Amino acid sequence: MGFFRRVIENTVLTNMLALIVLIMGALAFIRMPREAYPNISFNWVYIFALYPGATPEEIERKVIREIEEAIEGIEGISTITSLATENAGQVSLRFETMSRDDYKRRLQDVQREIDSIRDQLPEGVEAIDYFDLDTSTFEPLVHITLAGDYPEAQLKRWVDDLREEVLDVDGISDASLIGTRDRQVFVDVDAAALRATGLPLTAVVDALRAHNLDLPAGNYPVGDVEFMVKTKGEVDSAAELEEIILRPSATGGHLRIRDVADVRAGFEAAITHSRVDGTPAFALFVTRRASANTLDLLDRVRKVSERVEERLPADVEVRLSGDSTLGIRDILRTLYRNAGFGLILVIITLLLFLESRNALFAAVGIAVSFMGTFLFLDLVGETLNGNSLFGLVLVLGMIVDDAIVIIENVFRHVQHGSPPRRAVIKGMSEVAMPVVSSSATTIAGFLPLMLLPGIIGEFLKVVPLVVSVALAVSLFEALIVLPAHVADWGRSVATDDRPPLGSRLLDRIRPAYTRALALSFDHRIIVGAFATILPVLSILVIGMKLADADLFAGEERGQFFVQVWAPEGTTLEAMDRKMRRFEEIVLESVPPEERNAVLTTAGLVRTETDWIWKPAVGEVFVDLIPRKERARTTRQITDSIRAEIASVSGLQAVKIWEVTDGPPAGAPIEFKIKGPYLEDLEVLATRFQEELGALPGVVDVDHNLKPGKQVLEIRLRPDVAGMVALDNAGLATFVRTALDGETATSYLDGDEKIDVVVRLDEKFRRDVTDILSLRVPARMGGEVALSDIADVRVAEGLSTVPRFDGERAVTITGNLAEGGMSGGDVSRWVERRFEELSASFPGYRIDFGGEMKEFEKALSGIGRLGLLGLLLIYMILGAQFRSFIQPLIILYTIPIGLAGAALSLTVSGDALTITTLYGFVALAGVVVNDSLVLIEFINMAREKGMALREAVLDAGRTRLRPICLTTVTTVFGLTPMMLGIGGHSPVWGPLARTIVWGLTVATVLTLIVIPCLYSLVDDVARKLHLGRFHGGRRVEV
Repeated sequence: MGFFRRVIENTVLTNMLALIVLIMGALAFIRMPREAYPNISFNWVYIFALYPGATPEEIERKVIREIEEAIEGIEGISTITSLATENAGQVSLRFETMSRDDYKRRLQDVQREIDSIRDQLPEGVEAIDYFDLDTSTFEPLVHITLAGDYPEAQLKRWVDDLREEVLDVDGISDASLIGTRDRQVFVDVDAAALRATGLPLTAVVDALRAHNLDLPAGNYPVGDVEFMVKTKGEVDSAAELEEIILRPSATGGHLRIRDVADVRAGFEAAITHSRVDGTPAFALFVTRRASANTLDLLDRVRKVSERVEERLPADVEVRLSGDSTLGIRDILRTLYRNAGFGLILVIITLLLFLESRNALFAAVGIAVSFMGTFLFLDLVGETLNGNSLFGLVLVLGMIVDDAIVIIENVFRHVQHGSPPRRAVIKGMSEVAMPVVSSSATTIAGFLPLMLLPGIIGEFLKVVPLVVSVALAVSLFEALIVLPAHVADWGRSVATDDRPPLGSRLLDRIRPAYTRALALSFDHRIIVGAFATILPVLSILVIGMKLADADLFAGEERGQFFVQVWAPEGTTLEAMDRKMRRFEEIVLESVPPEERNAVLTTAGLVRTETDWIWKPAVGEVFVDLIPRKERARTTRQITDSIRAEIASVSGLQAVKIWEVTDGPPAGAPIEFKIKGPYLEDLEVLATRFQEELGALPGVVDVDHNLKPGKQVLEIRLRPDVAGMVALDNAGLATFVRTALDGETATSYLDGDEKIDVVVRLDEKFRRDVTDILSLRVPARMGGEVALSDIADVRVAEGLSTVPRFDGERAVTITGNLAEGGMSGGDVSRWVERRFEELSASFPGYRIDFGGEMKEFEKALSGIGRLGLLGLLLIYMILGAQFRSFIQPLIILYTIPIGLAGAALSLTVSGDALTITTLYGFVALAGVVVNDSLVLIEFINMAREKGMALREAVLDAGRTRLRPICLTTVTTVFGLTPMMLGIGGHSPVWGPLARTIVWGLTVATVLTLIVIPCLYSLVDDVARKLHLGRFHGGRRVEV
């Protein structure tokens, strides 16, 4: 009592504290960056090694294996996924859950180990790059396209200027150019003319490098002036290159480059071709820094684009598409609206059940709790995102529970004639500890979820953080600020005052409830049996739902990709022609009133975790208008084009990927087969691809072990290898120069660097005979034809060599259509089928990944954390009641709550997702609160000398109103989200339904079942002479 007396004696201090929290919290709310979801580090790093001219098999043997062996001993690596492709190798490392600082240290270890083997890698490996993946770099902030009917060089200058201005915007990390080419100068050598001179191709390269140099030659003083001396050789234009001397000619003149080669200006070979709505265009994929305010950043990028477009000719169009902030705004708008509607319902509920002034006191607690939470989030560097806002929606009805219990108890004393200050001291002393325990148990249910491992855990971590902080702030407000408000502004209520409508309704219900409770008490064995059977049925229902589990039902983004893989060897120009067909299908099937832009790219495919650059791939990115402005959903649109897309022939694979918000988890169907021989892996992958594709509802089945280009193998004959001055490595460089070209030198045109590339003229590299006629330097001088010293044969190659955790492994992926098999059913089918095939393929193993693996990992983590939460709740209750037995009675409300959650899944048809499982664990901390206060009052009545039956009935009558009121506020706070009143959320709607149904059922049954269980345990305790100690006195149970 002394503490609360001191609180109400200095109300100025408490009000000032509340005012500071409100002001600072409001400022934090205004300042916080807005995002769709929290920015998290995936603890993934991609390592890229560029090795021009190498086949996938060479990349695997000489680069990938070396890197894997170098890093295999580094602590904390969870998986190593490698992919060897033509010209490059990629190693993807996923680390275990760890702090950002620990991850950075592990990344430094990786870089150090790879640097230590750099000398062991082939000389042709040009660069090793590292790419750290997080949500800010996972997808572009926006696409910017520039299109117009102008020469490529002019468009290139304009888009370069646009890129520079975009990069100058604070918060932008990169702006990748798609579809552009750098200027180059080509020295196309006439093989016949060069052969007549007796010079090798390398002579042209050497002459360019030797001549195009400015070299310092010292300093030269002349009188009082000193000159810097240098030899001038650098060229300023392509025309100067033609005049470079190769050697003196036999006629006394000079043999120049123009005598054996054609020098012309052009562009480097295209890597991609891009179009927007069928018009050729250059594209910028803009990404942001993790700390940037996404909404503000996009507005600034838009202004830059508009400013640049104003300077360009009227027929040049700059467009923004793939605006990631549209999803952010939609998610935040949905949550704002649902929070607003929930707040209105909670306040209406308070007004219905409490006197208007008391309702205002409780409502003030909501503002203090929210602003205190915003202040905390801002201080720890969190953003305002969908997850943090949902945490506030989730806790909206809970944060008034403490105030309701306190106000209701104080109000009861006021009704009995106590003045406000006396009523505050007396009422607070009765319920302070139950209120603290109630908040602590709820926090204990939520807080362990912050430890959920993996990407899903990182993604959802802010939700339990927000709930816990909001509850802690609300507890502070209820114990410190609220008593001061009631003491200062509360009023006495005469016994003849008309009570609020809700209280009058409960007064009518109370007699019927008391009779039902008395009847249940008299038949408590039957009630106990029912209470035992109900959780068992609930667990069975939830177990059945596990078969249809879905990892994460993300928000519809209104974007999708048509991803295309053509046979290896397909040229970029041929791929571009193929992509036009898919572009036509999309433009015809998705009318302009449903789409914002269609961006087609040949040479690039963006998957959920990779960007794949090669000629034989392409994508059509479709950016739809906001969902509320179109009749069809994204799924309906993709279903409408799926059949026509599948009818296009001559391709290896075509997939449709609907973009949803949420963390990357892989495909719904994803598994790897590991083994030593690529031939066997290809057989197994092809068989699974065919058989999975025949299963109902399984679509887009594919694997990553594809036939590659035909390989022209040039092998030096051992008997004549000594004739040439080149070894195998030198020969490879020589041939690559002839066919692909070699950058011999470069010069500056303004501030633009232009490379000079030496290669054979196109007419001398059209078929195998041209290659065989190449002449290479002989060891004794002169040259010999390649056909005289080497054998050439055509072999079949692979497009990729995939590996997983140090072994060769093929990955099979697929998607699920509505109305077909579930992911769990497909996984079980795959396991059975692999067992049947394993006898024919000994030594091969299967490893599941993708959504199912992430779901199993998250399910295991939630199970462990749920148990931890139960133990914490049990410990808190044990401390509160000083009993080992009574907390078990209270904990029994958890399986009762699961009955409501199971009913929710059955009635709504919701799939069992991570967020609904999340709701199960969170529900454990919520449902115990009503029974906690109920049992506390039973104990208090018994300590006053009441018999067990009278104590149970008296506690039930007394606590009916606060139990119903706290439940109704929590339920009404989540009802808009559950029903989608302020906007439907496939992520948070099912979680809201889980808690609403679970809490509702638990509350109804708590009022009947818990008193009966209490009495049953009391009967057993009497017979076994058990008891508990409280306040120095021994009472039953």
